[in-house]
Amino acid sequence: MALNIIAEDDDVNSEPLRENFEDIGAITGMIREVYISTGFDSTQSGAGSDEQSHELTSISAANLGGSDYIVITAMVTSVIQANQTNEFPVCEFKIQTQDLTNLTYSDSLAYTTISRKNSGASFSDIGHTITQTVTWVHTLTNDEKTNGMQVKMFSKSTCTVGDVASVTNVQTVIKSGV
Repeated sequence: MALNIIAEDDDVNSEPLRENFEDIGAITGMIREVYISTGFDSTQSGAGSDEQSHELTSISAANLGGSDYIVITAMVTSVIQANQTNEFPVCEFKIQTQDLTNLTYSDSLAYTTISRKNSGASFSDIGHTITQTVTWVHTLTNDEKTNGMQVKMFSKSTCTVGDVASVTNVQTVIKSGV
């Protein structure tokens, strides 16, 4: 990749400047969505599970730009609180994708534990809050490349007795063109 030299009198809409940004976008990927809402936040207090999901905006085949991959980066906060030795809260995270013709989601990243109290732990009254970033590179299927695609984000909070678990989205970013 060779960047164009921008002349002092070129305006912000000049062809050489636009081409430079397109070249850089081809290397770093184009941001397709920044999601900062609560659609896949989950919270469970007491025995049971809460699973939530949210479909992000679909990406057309043209906007995938011949990519072989998309990059999904999610910053999430997980909270667990256990007050007894027999409480084992768990926070999990999952990513699914579908192509825009077949409309059937499949796991790209199966449920992955992002926070938990281990079942072998003999202590009680434990709690923590962790903010972490999960970056997942999804290999596009031939159908996704041809038809466009969509990403669905999931979180699941599971508790055993009187414990608490939650997952909160801080920011999720989808990039294509990588």
